[in-house]
Amino acid sequence: MQEGPSDFRPIEPNPYIVGNPIRDRAMFFGREDDLRFLHDRLDTAGRETIVLCGGRRSGKTSILLQALDGRLGERFLPVLVDMQQLAELRRDGDLWHAVARRIADRIADAVGSAEGLDPPPPDSPEPHAAFRRFLEDAAGRIGARKLVILVDEYELIEEHVHAGVLTTDVTLLMASILDSTLPVSFIFTGSRRIQERDPVVWSRLMGKALHRRISFLSLSDAERLVREPVRGRLAYENGAVRAILRLTAGHPFYTQVICQAIVDRMNERRSAVCVAEDVDAVAESISDNPLPQMVYWWKSMSLLERVLAALVAGIADGPDGFVAADAVEADLGAKRREYGFDVRRASARGALERMVEREDIEPGERRDTYRFRMDLLRRWIRVEHPVWEVIRDVGDPGTDPGGVQPLHGERRRRRLLLAVAVAVVAASAAAAVALSRGAGGRAPA
Repeated sequence: MQEGPSDFRPIEPNPYIVGNPIRDRAMFFGREDDLRFLHDRLDTAGRETIVLCGGRRSGKTSILLQALDGRLGERFLPVLVDMQQLAELRRDGDLWHAVARRIADRIADAVGSAEGLDPPPPDSPEPHAAFRRFLEDAAGRIGARKLVILVDEYELIEEHVHAGVLTTDVTLLMASILDSTLPVSFIFTGSRRIQERDPVVWSRLMGKALHRRISFLSLSDAERLVREPVRGRLAYENGAVRAILRLTAGHPFYTQVICQAIVDRMNERRSAVCVAEDVDAVAESISDNPLPQMVYWWKSMSLLERVLAALVAGIADGPDGFVAADAVEADLGAKRREYGFDVRRASARGALERMVEREDIEPGERRDTYRFRMDLLRRWIRVEHPVWEVIRDVGDPGTDPGGVQPLHGERRRRRLLLAVAVAVVAASAAAAVALSRGAGGRAPA
């Protein structure tokens, strides 16, 4: 451990938050445009369903928590319904009872009392009608306010329907509420738009939902996230902050991860100045010990997307280098027999565009060039997932090929050549043994 100045004061506790949504306003940076969007869409006489879409750990739940904390304004009465906390649902009535109970508690906090506002029982014979009557009663108690039901992980409703726990009447009731005069709106969070979900479940809401993509912070907001929590306690030399932002591109979760690790490193080294070498050491450590979120992201991709990611990571000339699609396709074509599969040009280009849409990679100024949006992923893939490791999954029945076409004839030819080689070696060994014994010698081991 490097010895620092004797008057060094460690940064304790570490201010960066990893793993949990952000409740503290002091650690919530940016998103003003997203909160303004929500306010403007909700601040009308109508009723809305807004879906905040984005990848894992992109900050969707944190936005809901900020709304719950009053960031939308006094006119709104937000109520949070975390579908992950409702794992024990057995029927529609259980869902509406849980939602109504949260609404009653919120009204009691805001108004001072919710006496007589009783959630419908879970075993109500008509759970949807009972919840509708509950909302009518609740609306009479909140004055000019609008009730905003915040549904986190809304896709779990669909999973419950597919499992036979809930019925599609749940989403039908939501649609009917939007068509009513009740002062109720919904904000959903999830990874995908309603139009990309099962139409049997969501058809009545498909034309009613507005969508907002939640993604990376602006680089200026991300720089504030890096600097402000440690201002006056930790200084960054030129290039250190730039290196952090290239690693994370302003992704709120990964920026917090990097900064938390930097604070731990500076405390250990008893240093109050972070340089680019410190950032590089943290990135190397994460590449050697990847986060569960990185592993989940990798496994969620198709085989073709993994192959392309491995090639882009391998061909890229450093963190700022873009890779031409032609170079990736040339590699695939030249080594098709070595790799043991074919990829159509259209399949490769389509996969690259899907990766751009998901913001895994980003296009360059030159046409059809790409690099990883977060260089942290490039560094990790280059070390842990080179293309020769990825192609082991070709033909694996548990892997989505995504456009990869195994060369079955080539693989059979290789197996045949291997079998012939083994047979030749075995025959030669047997002949050597026979000759040795015929000459009275000892058989070789």
